[in-house]
Amino acid sequence: MSTPPLLSIREATISFAKKILFENLSFNIFPRDRICLIGKNGVGKTTLMNVIAGFFEMDCGERFIMPGAVLGYLTQSEKLPENLTISDYILSGVKIDEHKIYLIDIVCEHLKIDKNALTQNLSGGQKRRVNLARALVLEPDILLLDEPTNHLDLEVIQWLEEYLQGFRGALLVISHDRKFLERVSNKVFWLRAGQLKINHHGYKNFDEWSQGIIEHEMRELSNLEKKVELESGWLQTGVTARRKRNIGRLHYLSELRDKLEAQRKLVYANRSKIRIESQKIEEDAPQVILSLNNVSKSFANGPRHEDGVTNKEDVTPHLLRGPEKKLIEKFSLKILRGERIGIIGKNGSGKSTLLKMMIGEIAPDSGTVKPARDIVISYFDQSRSAIKSTSTVQEILCDSGSDYVKLANGKTMHICGYLKNFLFDPNDRETLAGTLSGGQQNRLLLAKTLANPGNFMILDEPTNDLDMDSLDMLSDYLSKYQGTLIVVSHDRDFLDNVATSILAFEGNAVITNHIGGYSDYLEFKEKNMQSHEDVVTKVKNVSIEFPSTLVVESSQPKKLSYKLKLELEKLPAKIENLEKKICELSEELSETEDRNPANLAHISMEIAKHQKELEIAENRWMELEEKSDFI
Repeated sequence: MSTPPLLSIREATISFAKKILFENLSFNIFPRDRICLIGKNGVGKTTLMNVIAGFFEMDCGERFIMPGAVLGYLTQSEKLPENLTISDYILSGVKIDEHKIYLIDIVCEHLKIDKNALTQNLSGGQKRRVNLARALVLEPDILLLDEPTNHLDLEVIQWLEEYLQGFRGALLVISHDRKFLERVSNKVFWLRAGQLKINHHGYKNFDEWSQGIIEHEMRELSNLEKKVELESGWLQTGVTARRKRNIGRLHYLSELRDKLEAQRKLVYANRSKIRIESQKIEEDAPQVILSLNNVSKSFANGPRHEDGVTNKEDVTPHLLRGPEKKLIEKFSLKILRGERIGIIGKNGSGKSTLLKMMIGEIAPDSGTVKPARDIVISYFDQSRSAIKSTSTVQEILCDSGSDYVKLANGKTMHICGYLKNFLFDPNDRETLAGTLSGGQQNRLLLAKTLANPGNFMILDEPTNDLDMDSLDMLSDYLSKYQGTLIVVSHDRDFLDNVATSILAFEGNAVITNHIGGYSDYLEFKEKNMQSHEDVVTKVKNVSIEFPSTLVVESSQPKKLSYKLKLELEKLPAKIENLEKKICELSEELSETEDRNPANLAHISMEIAKHQKELEIAENRWMELEEKSDFI
């Protein structure tokens, strides 16, 4: 007997803003389904999710949900009720038992949430994580997640992947993160031209599967002599073209990375010659477009936004402020012309703070930021502050009353043609920005930023809410961009496609630099972790050699042996020495002008090794101190 569906939509017609999105739409969601819902921005993904959740009325059709089935939904809304602790909010409407109390602790810990904080003191990204925690703790039969990886750092995304792989209910997720979808899905709902295509093998083979559908439709178009010109737009942006572009782009990236290493060698070879006269590289060397010299930045602990910037509106006099948190400490970097740097790190680690120092929006506590005389900066702000909801698309892109978009080098392009380049319908030119989806607003801001990107472009989380076609469009554009690129993103596939080096915020004000994309950085980290395990094994083999007198049965605790007392006495000095080594190596890493990847990697591995040894030494000291106190 076949398993009955948890939820069914039958012969539905769904419209939004007087536009029909779907007609005669039918599908089922079964237990253990892991469905990724994909399609272009504006095609109706969120609207369909709202229909499934029962938040949006269909024009006609039938919605059936299994009696007693519980549905959890993470929307893109960041609203939370005020004057509640996060724990109380997450558990509201949930039957509380020991399992739920345990689960909320686990989920909040991994999502980096303080469950005792108040809901009104949170940034937008923190509110999203709280709503995600609420949906997970509910443990529903059907879990709907609309862009769950937005505002999550890579470590949290990896934990979420593992959690969802073990989730017992049905899952329907909207996400632009290809690697995330590959790891969590076993079925694809592809929304395309008002129709729903279903693949029962998950996202991993989406390119091959969708290419087969496109080829079949191409044959039908040819046989029926339909309007090929009208359809050529989506054929040109289909999967076949995308895969070909991706292959070409990867070859191009490989060449760029080789050129970057060669250019760095040239710069530092020139520096060696310069040192004969000046003993240091000149900050205004022609290859350097921006120089960071021993910059440091700290913020007082308190209500703050995602990346360490204090939330001034939320600060009240009665709040106790803790010691300052160091985000960036004595960091030096000379950014070369043509570099394409991807920036990664945990939320709150200082990524956006570094960007704002680069553009001069905030000043470092110490050190200097020196741009080249000819630098022209363009900045994509993830908050979309440049997009006014009451302005039309044309008003945002064009000067008042004009039909033309101003491009670089004094060139112009008609608004209709320019909109097509960014996957908009030219008829959208009079559409109010406030009525666009989140992904469409992001695309609009990209169109505005990329019209005249200057020679130093900074993109802060440009991939949020973008669909797959928009991501490919952005990757294609950036592959042709000739200036210097700085991009913050949690999209691993995107970083592999655009970055020639990775700047990783490792925490505790440690920033490391790696040649290559995210996969290259991950490979380095995995090798580094293996070296950690080797160190732990060696230290454990030494530390577990206890005297036989300690393994004697007795109801009375024995005194520490002379050997253990001696070990306890020596541990504080050992800990202090390790802390000193870590500090010295961190300063060497941030201050060195030697950007040779092998040398930087060696210093990073030494830091990691000493940090692990420090952790082991501290744990051993606590263990022996407790035994000493007990006696």
